Amino acid sequence: MGALNPIEIAAAGGYAAQRYNVPADGTGRKVLDMASSPYTASNANNTTNTIATSYSGTPAIIVKSASMLTLRSNGLVDFSPPQFSLAGAKSVGFWAWNPRATSIPLSLFFSSSGGFSTGFSSLVLAIYPGLNFYLTPLLAGTNLPFSVGADFSAINRIRVRADDAKGTSLTPMSGTDALMIGDFYADPPAQKAKFSIAIDDGLPDLANPYGNAIIGGDGVARPHCFASYVASYGWRCMAYIIANGAGKPGFLDRGQLAAVQDLYDVRFGVHTYSHPEARDIANAPSNAGLRLLGPIGYNLLQAAGGSMSVTTTLTGTTITPSNDATAIAADLDKAQDLMNRWGFPEAAKHVALPQGGFDAFVNQALQTQGFKSVRGVQSAALKINGGVYSAQIQGTQLEPPMQTMTLPSSIQLDNGSVPDATIIGYIDAVIASGGFGTSYQHGLPNSPVTQQKTKLAFDYLKLKEQQGLIDIVTLY
Repeated sequence: MGALNPIEIAAAGGYAAQRYNVPADGTGRKVLDMASSPYTASNANNTTNTIATSYSGTPAIIVKSASMLTLRSNGLVDFSPPQFSLAGAKSVGFWAWNPRATSIPLSLFFSSSGGFSTGFSSLVLAIYPGLNFYLTPLLAGTNLPFSVGADFSAINRIRVRADDAKGTSLTPMSGTDALMIGDFYADPPAQKAKFSIAIDDGLPDLANPYGNAIIGGDGVARPHCFASYVASYGWRCMAYIIANGAGKPGFLDRGQLAAVQDLYDVRFGVHTYSHPEARDIANAPSNAGLRLLGPIGYNLLQAAGGSMSVTTTLTGTTITPSNDATAIAADLDKAQDLMNRWGFPEAAKHVALPQGGFDAFVNQALQTQGFKSVRGVQSAALKINGGVYSAQIQGTQLEPPMQTMTLPSSIQLDNGSVPDATIIGYIDAVIASGGFGTSYQHGLPNSPVTQQKTKLAFDYLKLKEQQGLIDIVTLY
């Protein structure tokens, strides 16, 4: 982030003063100084309170402490800072402190109209334990976590909400259990962007070439499997394997996975053990994925009054949901165990969520199983918001220290409805914000649309790599 000046942050609520590296004014345009006053905040009952320097016990009040504001309740908080501008900014950065041992999902809203019915922009991201600096892109027109609707030249109201998952309140905070939000900066200097290319499921497409010739990154037209096509650009890919599919008809077996790793240095992750999908349980919400192994699936089966077990459509696995996170964690554990026993230990560290299904119980299981990275899907309605970043290395700080980045869940290249401009815009957003992006698909079939969009993305990534703006990486 350029020059960093150490200052004291004296945390409210009994924390000892600690010294952190906080960006100086020269490391980005400071647009909101939390030490300024006055601020006003609305509590959960929509009455107005003046922000004090200590906790008053009023629900949902926030507390000013040095350069941080402290949120001490479930529900949401609105406050009115001095008007500031993010006009022309490509990214916004801010500090946040989480005293808990697990991540807290935070919803952040900016308004230019004094309210949140119109003219607002919103962001959902996970706040890791401890003090970290967070960056998010503000670019419009791409599948970004920030829904851009505010006039960024005249921000006059902010809403902060902490959730356990989509639409559910955070367990109430009290005492020293407080989420703290720090100063905001426009366009903090970003680190060099990183990008990971992925293929899901473990289907033959990963290793077996197709009959038609495709022009690769080396300019040569020949039949390619997905791994060889990625390799023609000088890169390696991530392959997320459905563990209980491996070796079954329509899936690669252990020997084929080992061979493609040896030949193209493919890195593996898990795509769960059973790969549950919405179609597996009647009346399940769309894109439910792993949520079907938790209370959603449990209650659907209980209401149906039949068996509490079902067989997954894709892999033929018998699953028995639980009314907590137990069955979700067990499924992930079996996937990790199998990949470890097969000699792919890196796979136990990384997971791609089936259908992007995510809630508080999935989040709990993911953290219990100790994954380093969790990848979601492209759908804007399915952004991961409860404990891990989409397309972000969990538990691994990016350089410089204490700076992390949140970006869209991913970009899908075998979805013919995704406009070319969205693919290019996604990559541009990753670069502009020094982020960590990913693409995913399920193969490289004899489909002109899929092949065109894959080549478009890879050619553009190669151009930006040659310009020194992004690194193409795999996860370890």
